[in-house]
Amino acid sequence: MLNFNKIVVYDFETDSPNPNICNPVQLAAIVVNPRTLEIIPDSEFRSYMRPPTIDENDYIEKHKDTIEWHTKVNSCKVEDIIKLWKNAPLEKDVFNDFKEYLLRYHTRTSRKNKFSAPIRAGHNIIKFDNIIMQRLAERYHSLDNEGVMDLFNPRDQIDALLLSFLFFENLEDPKRYSMDELRSYLGMSSKGAHSANQDVLDTANLIIRFMRLSRRVAEKTTFKNAFKKK
Repeated sequence: MLNFNKIVVYDFETDSPNPNICNPVQLAAIVVNPRTLEIIPDSEFRSYMRPPTIDENDYIEKHKDTIEWHTKVNSCKVEDIIKLWKNAPLEKDVFNDFKEYLLRYHTRTSRKNKFSAPIRAGHNIIKFDNIIMQRLAERYHSLDNEGVMDLFNPRDQIDALLLSFLFFENLEDPKRYSMDELRSYLGMSSKGAHSANQDVLDTANLIIRFMRLSRRVAEKTTFKNAFKKK
């Protein structure tokens, strides 16, 4: 069965490493054509997000470690990060814009539903980004009848972390499957790393490579009746 649902690679940057309590501060996405396995031109979504609690007196102290990490990644000062986040669009507005963005990539133009929605993809989205997106969907009333976010196709998702395990688990290297480790191991540039904009592009290219390899193997493998006793 050929898949025609677009593949949306998405990524959050946050003010805490805990997906259950963090505020997203940046959201980016890019779309892959499922048949050609090429990035669709001009399909980027990019936006910073204003943390709802950023005006609280103890905000910087509560998020000190992560804020300082962002300053190192972006070679800037704490006040620069806080100014950037404070001037960003409201979380609700970015979420609603992202919903509209996803609607452009359904498999049909009318009677759209979660089954015509894009397939979600990313790196470590199962344990991180999906949890955040589910929280936002609950907060801004974008759930199906079972209380699950209705933004993406409910059946399929692609996690580059799991793909890395599948292909590398019996090899000496790489030692870990973080994007930093994979970039180094695979010879990908680290320029712009840890910006959601660059991370989705790198992750999309990684997933494309894995899927192309998988297709080449699948085309040369006989699956039908493989378990049938001869």
